Amino acid sequence: MLLDKDYPGWRKKPSCLLTFPLPLEPTPNKMQLFKNQAGWTHVFGQNYPLVRHTTVVHPFARKPIHPNKGKCSWRRIRPGLRRLFLEFCSNTTIHGWRNIEAAKSLLERAWWTIVLAMSVFGCAVLIQNVYHKWDQHPVIVSFDDTPTSVWSVPFPAITVCPEAKIRMEVMNFTDDFYTYFHSNETMSEMRQDQLMAVLQICDEFFHRFEAYQEKYPNNSMDVVKVFRKVSVRMDKTVIWCRQGGKLCAEDFTHSLTEEGICFTYNGLSQEDMFNDGVLHEEYRMNLASYNSDVEAHCVEEQGFKVVLHSPDEYPLPFAKYVLLPLDRDINIAIRPEIMVTASELASYSPIRRQCYFSHERELKFFRVYNQNNCELECLTNFTLARCGCVKFSMPRSAGTRVCSTAEQKCIMEAHHNMLKVLSESRMNNKLIVSACNCMSACSSINYLTEVTQTTYDYIETIGLRLTPLKPDAVKRLENMESSKVSVYFKGAEFIGSRRNEIFGLTDFIANCGGILGLCLGASFVSLVELLYYCVARPLQLVSKSTGRKRKVVIVQEKGYERY
Repeated sequence: MLLDKDYPGWRKKPSCLLTFPLPLEPTPNKMQLFKNQAGWTHVFGQNYPLVRHTTVVHPFARKPIHPNKGKCSWRRIRPGLRRLFLEFCSNTTIHGWRNIEAAKSLLERAWWTIVLAMSVFGCAVLIQNVYHKWDQHPVIVSFDDTPTSVWSVPFPAITVCPEAKIRMEVMNFTDDFYTYFHSNETMSEMRQDQLMAVLQICDEFFHRFEAYQEKYPNNSMDVVKVFRKVSVRMDKTVIWCRQGGKLCAEDFTHSLTEEGICFTYNGLSQEDMFNDGVLHEEYRMNLASYNSDVEAHCVEEQGFKVVLHSPDEYPLPFAKYVLLPLDRDINIAIRPEIMVTASELASYSPIRRQCYFSHERELKFFRVYNQNNCELECLTNFTLARCGCVKFSMPRSAGTRVCSTAEQKCIMEAHHNMLKVLSESRMNNKLIVSACNCMSACSSINYLTEVTQTTYDYIETIGLRLTPLKPDAVKRLENMESSKVSVYFKGAEFIGSRRNEIFGLTDFIANCGGILGLCLGASFVSLVELLYYCVARPLQLVSKSTGRKRKVVIVQEKGYERY
């Protein structure tokens, strides 16, 4: 049987021979033929069981039905970002961007880009200046809207400290001083204690020379007890007092200061001024002192120190006083300087408003906060840290040691060093350490004084008036030297001062909005546009380009092999 030569399953027979059928070569499996084609792995993937380890890609292989969307490619999102930018330039309400998008040439586009960049830079600089002003200087001190009547202003407390501190009949300071330091005589212990106590209220001269320092005993004593005994009497110092039509000599109280025993009118009591447990019971005293002759050895100044202060302030004669000489008539006209703070500043920090409300700063020794009490407490703590003790007139807690006469030099040096540290800190615009951060109170009152004086001969005036009536009374006044002081308000009304909010949060936002509108024509809607085009739309674009990776499911139908 002859077959076509092109039939692949048969051999060509010889022309002269009979042909017999030979076995056919097996036809290749269709799946095996498809498997041998290069690149067929793109149909089902690299890890399909039938084609594992196949790496050759056929040029006509089918592409994957769903490409891999798990990774974000810059090439994929760049066209979308470009379209988004052009859309923003054409639709935004901010000035300048439309000019960049509508530019006809590269030079024109560069010009509008430079103009826009300069506008943004200028806007940033101006907003920075506004922020600095809002952050550093939010408070302004201005005059109050309405005047304040003197009837609503407390009358100042008046503290009188006589420079003649001791009674001659009890102690002769000059004789005892020369006996102890410049002679070989022996003094009794009582006289020595009196001399050491009085030296603590004398001038600094006695604490500067080493010759005297070497002879001071370094032991503490009951200084206040000595002052009770040797100090002048209040009823002999304050001869007569009148407030309006009321006599007020009996209203004076004793106060203990660094000048010794002074007499205060219209001041707070010890219980109202100090916290519980502050000062020792010996400071709450009712003394009976006597008038003394003028002692020029202990102190140089003669007369009286008059201190005008707020009733809730502890008197500090070394800080501010008016010297009332002997045989002088002094008139002190006072003008209150009132400072109040607006309630809008309560939310500000004390550093920004530069003052403390009463509930923000508690003192260890005083019930009421004011700058004067704070500075005295700071001086007390500073002295205790430097010298290990405090001056007899300083407030202190139980168990704190009182400095002896030999330690008075350390007290003076501590005072001078503290003033130096505070002045240097203020000159360098630095905050004082937290232990002594004595800013002014938000509500405070100070008394400015105007002093006039003239000669005053009380003895001659009384002699001319009372000699015909009471001749004996005039003789008792012959050895006295007196002075007169009158204290009064200068006017019936005063203009106070007020701390107000010059630059609040509303003003800051309004100024920033004005600058943005001036430089860029921007508004609140423009900020919303920036958030939309810079955050919302880019996130949406990235989300579309990084969709979830889908799986291809191979479904095999009955009777057919699908590949």
